[in-house]
Amino acid sequence: MDLDKLSIVEFIGKRYGTFNPFVIADKLNIAIEWCDLGNNLMGKVAYIGGHPIVLLNESFEDRSSQYFYCAHELAHVIWQEGLTGAYNLNSQFKSKFEYQATQYAILILINLYREDHDRLPSTYRELETEYGIPEQ
Repeated sequence: MDLDKLSIVEFIGKRYGTFNPFVIADKLNIAIEWCDLGNNLMGKVAYIGGHPIVLLNESFEDRSSQYFYCAHELAHVIWQEGLTGAYNLNSQFKSKFEYQATQYAILILINLYREDHDRLPSTYRELETEYGIPEQ
């Protein structure tokens, strides 16, 4: 991770008063829709009338992984505006954009962990468990 990514994530957290990706999306007027995306597609960004909508798989709406997938798709909207993509669990090839979105999502979640627990996670596994980050 480079300093630029850390600075951008810190700026967003300070600007919106939280690192919770659902709250950030709300404050940016980005709609979150839960829908049936099948077994392998976890989330995607769609644009309707030029406005982004984050579509998340309803299968994990009540699971901790909702935070990772929301942060991941939010990263696509913020840092890759206008591009459409989807997070697919079976993807053999993860594009540069998917990798970047995952990096930003993890930075957001590290800061959300600190916000929720008043400390940084002791291990990456602790972060994975808390927010359902899939194995990379």
